[in-house]
Amino acid sequence: MKFHVSRRDALLGASATLAALSVGSPALAEPTLLHVSTVTIFGAAPFYAADAQGYFTTENLAVTTEAVQSGAVGVPALATGQFDILYANTVSTISAIDHGIDLRIVMGGGTNGPKPPGNSALMKRRGDAIRTGKDL
Repeated sequence: MKFHVSRRDALLGASATLAALSVGSPALAEPTLLHVSTVTIFGAAPFYAADAQGYFTTENLAVTTEAVQSGAVGVPALATGQFDILYANTVSTISAIDHGIDLRIVMGGGTNGPKPPGNSALMKRRGDAIRTGKDL
């Protein structure tokens, strides 16, 4: 069986092909700029690994970092807009919220081990009557 293409169909097909080729690929949006405060501790290693392996670039993020001495030092800078994201410890975070700073916790930066005491703990002196959070 022979397949016959008319001159009209061939011209329409060629025109459609040229039209499709003339449409450029969509322009990539400008990357979202994020200024991140980091603390040079082992717990921030996943952030540095993600940056080095290109994860932020893949997600169209332009990330700049600035190391601070601690989360407590970085909180005021976050509150005034100097940083978009801050890596802070639990105490600095709770203190900032207690002082009325409107924060959103995006995710935990570190984990405690499966058994106490982990890398952070709420402790009491031996013999104190505190047994649960309700006793506080």
